[in-house]
Amino acid sequence: VTVPARVLHDAAKALGGFGGDISLALGRVAQGEGIVGIEAGPRPTTARLIELDFPRFRQLLPESEDAVAEVDTATLLEALKRARLVLPQATSPVTLRFEEGELTLDAGSGDSAQATERMPITFTGAPLQIAFNPGYLADGLSAIDAPTARISMTSASKPAVITAPGEPGMLPEYRYLLMP
Repeated sequence: VTVPARVLHDAAKALGGFGGDISLALGRVAQGEGIVGIEAGPRPTTARLIELDFPRFRQLLPESEDAVAEVDTATLLEALKRARLVLPQATSPVTLRFEEGELTLDAGSGDSAQATERMPITFTGAPLQIAFNPGYLADGLSAIDAPTARISMTSASKPAVITAPGEPGMLPEYRYLLMP
């Protein structure tokens, strides 16, 4: 189900210091609209669910990986913060160049301000250059609860998958699909 973020945010604020159980209930009203009920202590809340069709993301997940980088999550996030300062727009891409042992992050171009950051990585595969929306990249990295992020790629024009490094052959708990 998809619950409006505002509803969850408001419920979390209202329940600030509440330390007990929180109950969620899902249901449908007369015309098929979904509803959610949130109850904790004396403060019940109800809201309509968002009705939408999710994109068929599973078909976008690469079946193989031609290049894999493992990078320090905090280091890359800090580099992204600095690089975003020189971008003409928040959605302007940053370019990542993966090579054996090193990741180079470039932001900005032409007459505007520019930034270049280099950091050590573990990398297997042919050198690869790929551009991402820095906000989406930062969102995916921020959700990883691990000191190292694993970025799997097939080519510069196909989606990358960000995960936390795990046991070989095991499906990761968290996968973030990132379109170039």
